[in-house]
Amino acid sequence: MKKILFMLVAATLVPLIVIIALLVKFNCTDNLAPDGNTGITINVCNWGEFIADGSDGLMNVNEEFTKQTGIKVNYTTFQSNEDLYAKLKNKAIQYDVIIPSDYMVARLIKNKLIRKLDFKKIPNADLIDKNLRTADYDPTGEYSVVYAWGVIALIYDKTLIKEDSNNINWDLLWNKKYEGKILMFNNPRDAFAIAQLKNNKDLNSENSQDWLEVSLDLKKQKDVLQGYVMDQIFDKMSSGEARIAPYYLGDALTIREINPNLGVVIPKNGTNKFIDAMCVPTNASYPDEAMKYINFLCNSEVSKENSKKIKYFSPIEGVNNIGEINDVANLEKIMLPGFSKGFTDLSKSTNKLLNRLWVDIKVDERVNFFELFVVILSLFFLVILLFLRKRKNIKLKSTA
Repeated sequence: MKKILFMLVAATLVPLIVIIALLVKFNCTDNLAPDGNTGITINVCNWGEFIADGSDGLMNVNEEFTKQTGIKVNYTTFQSNEDLYAKLKNKAIQYDVIIPSDYMVARLIKNKLIRKLDFKKIPNADLIDKNLRTADYDPTGEYSVVYAWGVIALIYDKTLIKEDSNNINWDLLWNKKYEGKILMFNNPRDAFAIAQLKNNKDLNSENSQDWLEVSLDLKKQKDVLQGYVMDQIFDKMSSGEARIAPYYLGDALTIREINPNLGVVIPKNGTNKFIDAMCVPTNASYPDEAMKYINFLCNSEVSKENSKKIKYFSPIEGVNNIGEINDVANLEKIMLPGFSKGFTDLSKSTNKLLNRLWVDIKVDERVNFFELFVVILSLFFLVILLFLRKRKNIKLKSTA
């Protein structure tokens, strides 16, 4: 009798346990709502024009991620590393994934603004070129995963500048012949880098005199500039409103597709090589989902689609190589030792000096004393006329 009772209980409980286990797995592991969404939205902040978005017949990366995982993406952009740093420092916005550049990653680590990653949740990171897995900005490779890398290039109007592209250097951005047609980076690190390359100075110097000398050269450049820009360069260069500008190689190639009169060159006196890397802020709301997103972006096919769109080099082995871009002068030199130089995070005192010098450059201190004299004289005569008119009105009233 006991045996029969045991068999009846087992026959009832086993299917029940299996059903409960399946329900737990469904609800806890996938946590998907009936429409396929988890109900979670991650906040991603990246550079502008820096992801495949479904245009040109390419993958819409964020939509594909949502389709595969049920996690939605709130995607926003920033224009400079310094802007992103200020937002993180002030806790203005809570991000789950950010994609800053090399030297900024180092600063974020130092300031404890990004967290160590759990690489068990990012298995696709194993696909990244071994030479890119660790670097000076993240020596242990625990805080970041490379998204893309590139160099600074110079864009110019070939109908205006007939010089052999192999001989073009950064001096072109100071040439008075092209006054009013030249643009410059509207962020201090990149702007100073151009002047440092022009003057053969160390991009990561801790010598205050080096920075002061370069700042004087940037002040001189103001006389020939049309303006300082970041993403505005796309409209200005593609429309022909401006004719010469430095910018990131991938974006320069995108602009050239719109305006075939433009040439793209790596100036012969060297360039800055940068790496943009994926990180998770310490205050991220959804760190696990953030690492899922990073893992997705490291997928070979996704990285290939991204690389086609943004025209920067993928870190994934076998996805692309420099040889695929064969019409940019001096491009092959970026692999030569010393030709392309990376940024490191500067000391606190040097960063302060850099920011102060940048404000000094951007503020127009030049005063036209003749114009000032004319304004003061005009105001003087206006006061005299108003005084005489008032006296005349008082006299007329008294006569009446």
